[in-house]
Amino acid sequence: MSCRRQGCLEQYESPESEHNGFGAQQARTGMRVTEGGVELDVPEQPEDGVGEGVFFNPVQELNRDLTVAALRVARERDDAESYLDATAASGVRGVRAAADGFDATLCDVDPDAVALCRENLARNDVDGEVYHRDASALMSERRFDVVDLDPFGTPTPFADAAVRSARHLLCVTATDTAPLCGAHFESGVRHYGAVPRNTEYHAEMGVRVLLSSLVRAGARHDRGLRPVLTHATKHYVRTYLLVEGGASVATRCWTRSGICITVRSVSTASTMPASWRTRPRSVRTAASTSSRRDRCGSARPPTARSSRRSRGNWTGRWGPRRKHANCLPPSTPNWRRRPTTTSIDSPSAGGRAR
Repeated sequence: MSCRRQGCLEQYESPESEHNGFGAQQARTGMRVTEGGVELDVPEQPEDGVGEGVFFNPVQELNRDLTVAALRVARERDDAESYLDATAASGVRGVRAAADGFDATLCDVDPDAVALCRENLARNDVDGEVYHRDASALMSERRFDVVDLDPFGTPTPFADAAVRSARHLLCVTATDTAPLCGAHFESGVRHYGAVPRNTEYHAEMGVRVLLSSLVRAGARHDRGLRPVLTHATKHYVRTYLLVEGGASVATRCWTRSGICITVRSVSTASTMPASWRTRPRSVRTAASTSSRRDRCGSARPPTARSSRRSRGNWTGRWGPRRKHANCLPPSTPNWRRRPTTTSIDSPSAGGRAR
């Protein structure tokens, strides 16, 4: 037996290979896991994490601990009672939610996973519904106070259905960090509708790209998503978003997205809003080492006035006197208000990208 932190894993030999839901080879060897006060049977996982059996990731115990904490806050804040584990696999999330008093529903398309979920619910003497069907179809038919997406890879195929199904809280895990962080550029563009770049702050890049994709999915259905907790840990990104209905709320959340401009030669990044409705009074511009003058931050073409001002010293609301500035100030300074955030496709965290 080996124990780590609060969880314990024990290898065992199962004699119930013909009716316990595993394939014959997988049924003979498994793991008995104790986590968060519940006990579960899961298949033994291959060392490289790739196999034909039901997937269970012991590394994400912290993820599941935070999920239970978020569920308790949602229950206190919004009287949340129903919980959907949309891609249940071994059912560990749903079993822990049911043990904490939630009306848990577990769903998976894999028949072995469905049988394992039922077995683990019965092992812990907790009630829960288990569905053998596509998660998007179930989420399109029913609504839940909390919807939890933890698929293998990208969550975008389930995003639209999850946004429609969640009443109060949407929890999403993305394990495809290579596309999110720009290492697999084409896949990131296809899945998330963004242009991720593999920079020195690639973890933050992945967080902001994921948040932007989810907020845009909510806006398509007139639902505003407001992230309240997001963390990038090892090979996955996890986020928790409050769900609010209404077109005006969805617009307000979407207009907090933005664009990041990175100058690789000096490792500097700056941000600007994506929406014309949130134009700032000034736009921070990335430093440039080029000898020619580049408009790095202006959202409109230069005018004759701004060009004349750039050829010599000038003083104004844009800062101290400068000479031959590489980055010209925007020519329309009377923009209405500063955005609540300036980040790459991020609806929440403001400030300079690092």
